[in-house]
Amino acid sequence: MEGFILHASNRLENLAELLAEVLKSPPDPMQQETILVQSGGMQRWVSMQLARRHGVCAGARFPFPVAFAYELCRELLADLPPEYPLSQERMLWRIVHLLRGLLHEPEFAPLARYVREDSELKSVQLAERIAYHFDQYLIFRPQWAARWERHEPSGNFVLPGHVTSEAWQARLWRELVRDMGGEHRAALLQRAIARLEKGVSLPRLPARVCVFGIPTLPPVYLDLLQALSRHRPVHVFLLSPCRQYWGDLLTHREQRRAYRSQFLSLEERFEDATPLAGLGAVGRDFLELLLDRDIQESEEDRYEEPDTTTMLGQL
Repeated sequence: MEGFILHASNRLENLAELLAEVLKSPPDPMQQETILVQSGGMQRWVSMQLARRHGVCAGARFPFPVAFAYELCRELLADLPPEYPLSQERMLWRIVHLLRGLLHEPEFAPLARYVREDSELKSVQLAERIAYHFDQYLIFRPQWAARWERHEPSGNFVLPGHVTSEAWQARLWRELVRDMGGEHRAALLQRAIARLEKGVSLPRLPARVCVFGIPTLPPVYLDLLQALSRHRPVHVFLLSPCRQYWGDLLTHREQRRAYRSQFLSLEERFEDATPLAGLGAVGRDFLELLLDRDIQESEEDRYEEPDTTTMLGQL
């Protein structure tokens, strides 16, 4: 049965119990369960929790979201290499090589001034930062890469200094893609999503996917999971601080910004004074991204009220 299902609780142990209940009945006993986690530490903790409840934890794999997304692309798209060709590590050394031939050009003047001491270490450190940001662009701003490849501005670098920064980034990105070949992550994910949305028979997909305890994911990865949920069940186990909807909480800074924009009156709301407004911005935005998609919220309530007999519980 397909579906995009959200399980939420304010305790990780309760989420592990929910996960164990979901895994009791495998859709295909001959396939490994796929459980997406954010770290090796979470993988070990989930394995121990499942073993405690089932007696053993076997037949399960715990890929990270980036690795899982590329695995899925390889299943859906033909002729992809075993490893992602435009990984951050591979881009690093190609950028070092390309910069040697580009630093004399006018748009690269800011970089030339930075490495004018002719330090090899400095060049590698610069290339490492550029590779990191290019990789982040592909995940969070995939439209930038597509526009740069069409020799168009991204539309987000509007200040004079930023325009200069975009000029060399766009040129370096085009040279990098031409030099390394292969499709970058943004293009692969869009093609994979389109293939899933066609609704054709896809027998090599995982029988079920669980996403456990990951506090946030880029929108394009959620789009991929949503498209996958039309063919296979996808369960998201989210650690959320309260059972009520809290996506509209505003920090004091956001309140002032909204007041200046004349979107709301500068009235202090009691609920906005909670720590969630200021400390839970990432979780709030991720919850909004999930609810903006066709995700079904589990009806089972696994929230626990805090023990107010202790100081921590009162906080």
